[in-house]
Amino acid sequence: QRILYASDRGDPQFFGHVEALTEEMNHWKDSLPDTLQFHGRMPAPVYDLYSCYASVIIALYSLFQPLGNARLAPSEETSQSRPKQGFRYHADLTPPCESPESREGNVQSHFARTMSYRAFAIAHDHAVRLASFRHHYGLKIAPPYFVQANGVVCFTLLRDLDNPASAAAFKEAFRCLLGAGMQLLWARGMARMLHLTAKNTGIQLPRAIETILEAVADTAWTKTDTEMLSSCWPNIAIAKDAKVGESVTMEDLIKKWESLAVDPEEEKVKQSG
Repeated sequence: QRILYASDRGDPQFFGHVEALTEEMNHWKDSLPDTLQFHGRMPAPVYDLYSCYASVIIALYSLFQPLGNARLAPSEETSQSRPKQGFRYHADLTPPCESPESREGNVQSHFARTMSYRAFAIAHDHAVRLASFRHHYGLKIAPPYFVQANGVVCFTLLRDLDNPASAAAFKEAFRCLLGAGMQLLWARGMARMLHLTAKNTGIQLPRAIETILEAVADTAWTKTDTEMLSSCWPNIAIAKDAKVGESVTMEDLIKKWESLAVDPEEEKVKQSG
C-alpha cells in the first residue's frame, strides 16, 4: 500500500522498491507447489488465487503509465512485440532496444514502458486462465477476485487493442465480465464503465465485442442498476479530483461516466436542453 499510494514516484529509489516487490511476488508465484501451478483445469478457488495475484501485480505495473507511452512507434517495433501467428494470448512483449544515451536521458520513461509491457504480458497470461475457467465451470457462479481480474485485464488492454494478442485477450476477458454480469450487478457496472470509457476516448472496441453489446443492450445495463448500486469503491477512476484514500460509490462513478458527452452532437443536445 505504501508503494501504491506513494507521492514521489520520481524518486530513483522508488523504481528500486517496485522492482524488489515485483521480484518478491514473482518468486512467490513460481514457488507455489505443483498442485497450485496452472495445468489446465484447476479447483475454482485456485483460479481466484491467480486472479488476486494478477490484479495486484497489474496495478503495480500500471503505476507508471503516465510517465511513458506504452505503445511503440512503427519504427521501434520489433519482431517480438507482435504475435507471430493469428490471435493468441501469449505475445513476446520485449521492450524496444534503446541506446545507452537514450536510456540515460529518459530513465523514467524507459521504466514506465517496461512496466506497461509487463502489465500487458500478465493480462495476456491471465486471459488464458479466464478462458480455462469459463470452459470448465461456466459463469453461473464466479468467484469475487475472478470478476475483479476480468475488469482489471479489460481496462489494462484497452490501451493496446491494436495488438492482435491484446485484442484476443480483451475479447475473452470482456465476455467473461458480461457473463458474470448476468449474476452480479457490480460486474455489469464495470462493463458499463469500460464501454463508456472506450466511447468517450475514441477507442474502437473489437467488432465481436460491439456485436455482443448490441445484442444485450437492453439487459446489460438499466437505469435501475444505477440506483441499486451502493458498494463503496476506491476512487481510482477520478483520482485527480480526490485525495488518496477518499472513496466514492460506484453510483457516483457511473453517473460521472454517463455525464460525459460521447460526441459533439450529444454535447450540443445537452447544452440546448
